[in-house]
Amino acid sequence: DPKGTAYTDYLLKVDAFERMFMDNNGKYKVFHDKKNKYNVTFRLKLIYDSTKLEVIPERYKKYWESNNNFDWLNNF
Repeated sequence: DPKGTAYTDYLLKVDAFERMFMDNNGKYKVFHDKKNKYNVTFRLKLIYDSTKLEVIPERYKKYWESNNNFDWLNNF
């Protein structure tokens, strides 16, 4: 999570997340811990007020989930 006043907008935080945790093809990176033998993948989910979806730019809509729908938690 980038810190400082220059990164307060959620769009900039999403951009930083993509740079750190996604590859150039838009797929989530898998981080390997060889010592403990496990893999970690970070996925970004943002919760929105379902009445304000139209104000989210199209490029970022894939990260947003309705505050009434938490079905994505079943995928972990």
